[in-house]
Amino acid sequence: MDGENKMSDETLLAKGGGDATAVGVRFQAAVGAIILASVLAERPLDPRLCLGNSKPIWVRFETEAPIDDILVETDLGGFVEVQAKASLASSRKPESEFAKTVGQIVRQYLACRTGNGGRGWDRPNDPSRDRFLIAVGPKSSGTIRQYLAEGLRARGESGPGGIPPLSKNHN
Repeated sequence: MDGENKMSDETLLAKGGGDATAVGVRFQAAVGAIILASVLAERPLDPRLCLGNSKPIWVRFETEAPIDDILVETDLGGFVEVQAKASLASSRKPESEFAKTVGQIVRQYLACRTGNGGRGWDRPNDPSRDRFLIAVGPKSSGTIRQYLAEGLRARGESGPGGIPPLSKNHN
């Protein structure tokens, strides 16, 4: 094949994706592999999800749900809906990955709140058995990896509708 034909063939190939997409897909696959290992080993989910000894029973990838990367059904009849981000940083820009991820979570919540269960996951969330999860890679900002996780955990520990009070040092 001469150089001219090779160049013509290359112009026909898709231009989308690139390195960033490939990194994201690999990270999503790694997160999925960890979950699938729990399915095969019949082991409970990560204790940080606070679902007790709940075990995953099946996994779907690239779903129709707003949080679309990974959908896990548990033996409690609940769902863990995962958005996997190889790298995520906080941002106030509406076009940022952070804003898009927050938008997905809001749309997921609304779809569940008004859903009738026709798709399984699209029913009102039950805090005792359902979770939304943002899985982030080690290159994500410390703000996301540590402080967002701590804030959300504290919010969850306070119970439905309650926000933990600030300590005297923070008032």
